[in-house]
Amino acid sequence: MGKRYPNSCESSEKLSIHNIVPVNTIQVLCASDWIVIQQRKNGSEEFYRSFRTYKNGFGDLEGDFFIGLEKLHMLTKQRTHELYIQLRDFAGNIRYAHYDNFQIVSQNEDYVLRSLGKYRGNATDAMRKDEGHSIFTHDSDNCQNCANERAGGWWYSSRCGYNNFIGVPSHDAMDGLFCHGWDGYYSNLKVVQIKIRPKT
Repeated sequence: MGKRYPNSCESSEKLSIHNIVPVNTIQVLCASDWIVIQQRKNGSEEFYRSFRTYKNGFGDLEGDFFIGLEKLHMLTKQRTHELYIQLRDFAGNIRYAHYDNFQIVSQNEDYVLRSLGKYRGNATDAMRKDEGHSIFTHDSDNCQNCANERAGGWWYSSRCGYNNFIGVPSHDAMDGLFCHGWDGYYSNLKVVQIKIRPKT
């Protein structure tokens, strides 16, 4: 009989890579009981990619990566998930945004970000603007060319949203990582880590 894997991350004190089985076996980066779904910390991975690549996922779990839209849908359709976005700026300040009901729908519905739920945190609730929108990439973009402007795929709202969590770490580039409304109009970021876990 083959090894049985859990259907989500189990408690762990440090970042570690595990196999889980939400439906099919997938390899994920666990941070305690959170599944890291996106990480941007060193600019080593190109996020300006096709819709197909965003669907399947890409990158290195120990560096920069995106888990993939299909995996996100499979994870969040099974049960309610929380979403946690951790941001670090170039001065080392850390802030977060937490949402209590994160859900991505299927490819048949364009992987719409259906729900975020209630917000709490000390960053901003600027991701709220993206709720209800489809994922847009450079080869599927009909949203003001946002995927080209921001150099990657996202659930872009009008004006391309108020954050860029898929750019490269940069002090001043508008295609770099930034968050709206932290300190000043836009705050440039060094690290973005986005993770989910089943709500208890």
